[in-house]
Amino acid sequence: MKLTFTCDCGNEVRFFGTGDVNEQGMEAVDLEDDDRLRVVVGDAGLILQCKFCNNRYAIDKSLNT
Repeated sequence: MKLTFTCDCGNEVRFFGTGDVNEQGMEAVDLEDDDRLRVVVGDAGLILQCKFCNNRYAIDKSLNT
Protein backbone atom coordinates (compact mmCIF):
# COMPACT_ATOMS: atom_id res chain seq x y z
CA MET A 1 0.00 0.00 0.00
CA LYS A 2 1.25 3.48 -0.87
CA LEU A 3 -1.62 5.83 0.08
CA THR A 4 -4.92 5.64 1.96
CA PHE A 5 -7.92 7.93 1.41
CA THR A 6 -10.47 8.14 4.22
CA CYS A 7 -13.69 10.10 3.67
CA ASP A 8 -15.55 11.82 6.51
CA CYS A 9 -18.27 9.15 6.14
CA GLY A 10 -15.75 6.40 6.95
CA ASN A 11 -15.22 5.08 3.42
CA GLU A 12 -11.57 4.03 3.17
CA VAL A 13 -9.78 3.30 -0.09
CA ARG A 14 -6.17 2.23 -0.54
CA PHE A 15 -3.85 2.97 -3.44
CA PHE A 16 -1.24 0.33 -4.27
CA GLY A 17 1.99 0.68 -6.22
CA THR A 18 1.82 -1.05 -9.61
CA GLY A 19 5.56 -1.55 -9.97
CA ASP A 20 5.56 0.51 -13.18
CA VAL A 21 8.12 3.32 -12.94
CA ASN A 22 8.37 6.14 -15.51
CA GLU A 23 11.47 7.96 -16.79
CA GLN A 24 11.40 10.37 -13.83
CA GLY A 25 11.46 7.47 -11.36
CA MET A 26 7.82 7.87 -10.28
CA GLU A 27 5.85 4.70 -9.57
CA ALA A 28 2.25 4.48 -10.80
CA VAL A 29 -0.47 3.81 -8.22
CA ASP A 30 -3.84 2.13 -8.68
CA LEU A 31 -7.03 1.98 -6.58
CA GLU A 32 -7.75 -1.20 -4.67
CA ASP A 33 -11.51 -0.76 -5.36
CA ASP A 34 -12.73 1.78 -7.92
CA ASP A 35 -16.36 1.24 -6.84
CA ARG A 36 -15.65 3.25 -3.69
CA LEU A 37 -13.86 6.34 -5.04
CA ARG A 38 -13.93 8.41 -8.21
CA VAL A 39 -10.71 10.16 -9.23
CA VAL A 40 -10.92 13.07 -11.68
CA VAL A 41 -7.89 14.85 -13.11
CA GLY A 42 -8.82 18.41 -14.05
CA ASP A 43 -7.04 21.58 -15.12
CA ALA A 44 -6.95 22.88 -11.53
CA GLY A 45 -5.77 19.62 -9.96
CA LEU A 46 -7.10 16.32 -8.67
CA ILE A 47 -10.64 15.67 -7.38
CA LEU A 48 -11.44 12.65 -5.20
CA GLN A 49 -15.17 11.87 -4.90
CA CYS A 50 -16.51 9.34 -2.41
CA LYS A 51 -19.01 7.05 -4.12
CA PHE A 52 -20.81 6.39 -0.81
CA CYS A 53 -21.72 9.94 0.28
CA ASN A 54 -20.59 11.95 -2.80
CA ASN A 55 -18.30 14.24 -0.76
CA ARG A 56 -15.61 15.74 -2.96
CA TYR A 57 -12.05 16.66 -2.02
CA ALA A 58 -9.71 18.71 -4.21
CA ILE A 59 -5.93 18.65 -4.38
CA ASP A 60 -4.96 21.91 -6.05
CA LYS A 61 -2.06 21.53 -8.47
CA SER A 62 -0.69 24.91 -7.33
CA LEU A 63 0.37 23.20 -4.07
CA ASN A 64 3.43 21.90 -5.92
CA THR A 65 4.63 25.19 -7.40
